[in-house]
Amino acid sequence: MDILNLDIVNTLRSLVTVLAFATFIGITLWAWNGARRAQFAEAARIPLEEDQLHQEAGPDGSNNTKSTITDKTDAERSGK
Repeated sequence: MDILNLDIVNTLRSLVTVLAFATFIGITLWAWNGARRAQFAEAARIPLEEDQLHQEAGPDGSNNTKSTITDKTDAERSGK
């Protein structure tokens, strides 16, 4: 290979590395931004809420309670 081609390849490798690092920094700043704290806190509670739902289920694994959506639908059907 020609020396010029090797320089181009090395330059492209350097640019890709810098671009990847800049992307990493951008994602890190986005994730630690205070404006999204509430969204991330809500997302962090999802596994705990799922565990709570599993604990409320009956011994056979079924949950005999109606959901709020079903209750609203039943109330709408009865005209309340």
